[in-house]
Amino acid sequence: MPGDRLQRVVWALDHSCPMRTGSDPKRPCDVEAELESLVMYEEALREGTSPVELLDDVLITGTRPLGDPFYLGRDQNLSVPETGWCVSSQFRNWGGAESLFRECGACQVNPRKHRLAGCHGSFYLDPDSVALNELLVSCVGELGLGEIYRECFDMTNPLYYGLWTRPTMDSRAQSVMLILLDHLANQNGFLDTCSASELQGLKRFCSGLKLAHEQGVMIHVELLAPGRQVLDVLSIFPHCPACRASALDQPWQRPYPSALQLCSACGMKFSPSETASSQRIVSLGSNLYDLLREKGYRALSVSFLARRACPSTEASAIVDAIVKTIEEERVFEEHLKTIRDRQREFLRDRVYAGLASVSPPPSDVIEVDSRSIDDQVWFESKAFELVLERAMDLGVTVRYMSHIGKTASDEKHIWEQIGNPLIRLKEWTAGGCQGKFSALLIVPNQILNSVDKDDNEEE
Repeated sequence: MPGDRLQRVVWALDHSCPMRTGSDPKRPCDVEAELESLVMYEEALREGTSPVELLDDVLITGTRPLGDPFYLGRDQNLSVPETGWCVSSQFRNWGGAESLFRECGACQVNPRKHRLAGCHGSFYLDPDSVALNELLVSCVGELGLGEIYRECFDMTNPLYYGLWTRPTMDSRAQSVMLILLDHLANQNGFLDTCSASELQGLKRFCSGLKLAHEQGVMIHVELLAPGRQVLDVLSIFPHCPACRASALDQPWQRPYPSALQLCSACGMKFSPSETASSQRIVSLGSNLYDLLREKGYRALSVSFLARRACPSTEASAIVDAIVKTIEEERVFEEHLKTIRDRQREFLRDRVYAGLASVSPPPSDVIEVDSRSIDDQVWFESKAFELVLERAMDLGVTVRYMSHIGKTASDEKHIWEQIGNPLIRLKEWTAGGCQGKFSALLIVPNQILNSVDKDDNEEE
């Protein structure tokens, strides 16, 4: 599925250092997040094909494509920097970039000498690959690993899931894992199906395993849950909490069942709906126009375009145009923010006043833009009925209605074609909906302007 999150295996060697003071080594994902800036800097310096780019002291993490009105008849698709961070500021507490290479590059638990953050990594192999699991089964049988395999790993079907259910690999598990990976590497054609990045990730894991085994260091592993990321919202699909196998064949189709079911891979009982969740992903990097101010942003963008063989006069014209557009967008965004703030104030004082709201559902299940999610307030049925009555009396538009109950079967969502919201609510409650209700309410500008006019006359 486009946008789906691959179930990577994330790993980290058990180690403490000045660069890893804020993460638990037993939680590889936390280590990965803490060392993200080091990895990005390393890739920008060495890889050449990295999506990030280092330009002087700025690491550019995202760009803004230049379409109309900036397309100047060029065959090349140009862009300008949009997000990123300053290397000197990011690494100041670690003594700067040079100190990082001295400390991290020479660390005894870094298998990638003279490189940064080699004590952790990730890789991807398809957990449900028939070929992969047939090879694992044959390896365990042919090499007589059955007994020690069962002592080190959990038995699952497919076998791959059981390799990662125990969060820590001791020396024996490391030995068996190295045998399995060596066996896979020697199978003609299997690794040929992997991409270059997948092979590189697997190679780094092998290096980490070998170092851990040689030095008696624990290695912690974690198989990510299946999910899908759209913009900055990551939705985690229903999955077995023990082995992370997907719970449904079509996990993007709601509602999710709440009744207990057996995991097809490991046999654990769990409720699919209780393992689904949504969260926002905070990316590393700031808006460079804000970070560098106009003068610094202009200089960076001109240099960025010059790297792409854009003539200086053309680059200056492009940057002048984009700066003007950014400023216009800021004015427009500020205008929208003012309207949103006025809408929130209107709803708070005239629609929600005196009504007790309830906490939002434990999981964000509404895949709309982030601001709409934040604007939603949740109520029980009686209070929600009053909300709808007040909204209709005041001329407020009910754009969206939602109900989240104790079970997935009575989950309701409806856009636009609501008809009479009160009649719709009665249909829902008559059908057994007695959970949490919410609506996306839009206050027309003429109503807000009328309120502002009345307030000014009173003053």
